[in-house]
Amino acid sequence: MDYRELFNDVGDVAGLGAPLAHALIRFSVIWPMVEKKCWKTNANDELLRKFVVGNIEQLPAVTEDLERIFDYFHHRYFAGDRHAERLSALCPLTPKGKMTLVQSALKGIATKHQKTKADKWTFLLLVIYRLRNNLFHGAKWASDLHGQEENFENANHILLVLLAPAP
Repeated sequence: MDYRELFNDVGDVAGLGAPLAHALIRFSVIWPMVEKKCWKTNANDELLRKFVVGNIEQLPAVTEDLERIFDYFHHRYFAGDRHAERLSALCPLTPKGKMTLVQSALKGIATKHQKTKADKWTFLLLVIYRLRNNLFHGAKWASDLHGQEENFENANHILLVLLAPAP
């Protein structure tokens, strides 16, 4: 079966192209494995933060690769020319137009002058969790998946780091 056949009923998703479709399929397979390993299939914003604090010594060091991915997401949501629009798409404001707890947490980390290993891991996991929520609950499908390939490739890289056995 060609992967495009999987997407026939959801609009113009078949027009995404193979690289993005494959990144989405990999993410859809990798996320549940990481969620089971790290959060016993019950991830949420608070558990992500607690996981980082409780496992900071076991989490891999922030390597050049992880730093590049952190910088990519930081720029995309806090420094790029469309950062406010992208942040709102990642984490919509509350019905009263206020920042959500996730937006506040991400902004708090993004604006810190010196970011710790825990800050960077928390930031990365919160962004990836929001990508997951938006993909699995339809927000990404509703808005548009075009331009999301790098997001999901970077997320997949981080998730695979978490799946790797500890040295």
